[in-house]
Amino acid sequence: MSAISPRPMTVGALVERERGVNLACRCGHKTALLPDQLAKMAHPETRLLAFKRRFRCSMCGRSGTSDEIRMTTFVLTTALGDRAPPVQRSPN
Repeated sequence: MSAISPRPMTVGALVERERGVNLACRCGHKTALLPDQLAKMAHPETRLLAFKRRFRCSMCGRSGTSDEIRMTTFVLTTALGDRAPPVQRSPN
């Protein structure tokens, strides 16, 4: 089980931890925002709930001020290029 963070969840805290945000509307439209995108969109001290309230679904127009748009965070994983090179196999 993960420990609860003592400070409020802010955009800056997500960017520091290399976490992104998934926004999912009730209509089925989904948007993923990467940490560098979050850093460009909001001040680091902006709380995540205030950040969510600014959004409106581009498909149906629902507002982020209600519970019709859900927000979850995700951990950014390493790209394939950062892995060790593949093992060369000899032809049989």
